Amino acid sequence: MKEEKSGASWILVSLIVVLAATRLARQLLGIHLPDASVPAFFVAACLGLRSRALVLLLLTAAGIDLVQFSLGASLVCVSPGYPLLFVAYAASWCGGALVCKRALHLQLLAMVGTGVVAFVLTSGGYYLLSGKFPYPSIGEFVQRSQLFLPDYLSNMVLYGGFGLATASLWDRARKRRRA
Repeated sequence: MKEEKSGASWILVSLIVVLAATRLARQLLGIHLPDASVPAFFVAACLGLRSRALVLLLLTAAGIDLVQFSLGASLVCVSPGYPLLFVAYAASWCGGALVCKRALHLQLLAMVGTGVVAFVLTSGGYYLLSGKFPYPSIGEFVQRSQLFLPDYLSNMVLYGGFGLATASLWDRARKRRRA
């Protein structure tokens, strides 16, 4: 039981480090790394972390945003749709929780579906609520999505797949050591 708690702690710490690294790299290092937030929430739930981890990850994401803004990050993406970002994180968590303990191919399929939902929530929220688009329409949103959704899903699968594969390899190695 104690080893299981320790494993969950390491997973959570690792995901927090990934969140911070990918979201603060531009301000701290001048390099752009695609954001790993949505896949991190998916992976956390998929690996069976408890709801306390969801709350901690949500608070961490909000804290990172505050740090970014204090370091001079542009507020151009902050709009009345900003709270939907946290809804997208929770949706990603729910997607991961639904396929926890399922076969890897089902987890990857759910990851893509969850990525689409998160994209619609975040980008759609910005598109509809930012005031930067005078006459928003579903057609225009779909057209704009064709530009950004493929990269969004690629990052989701890249980060999420790497996280799940790493956790799987770690778990196998741990079981071999015990045997």
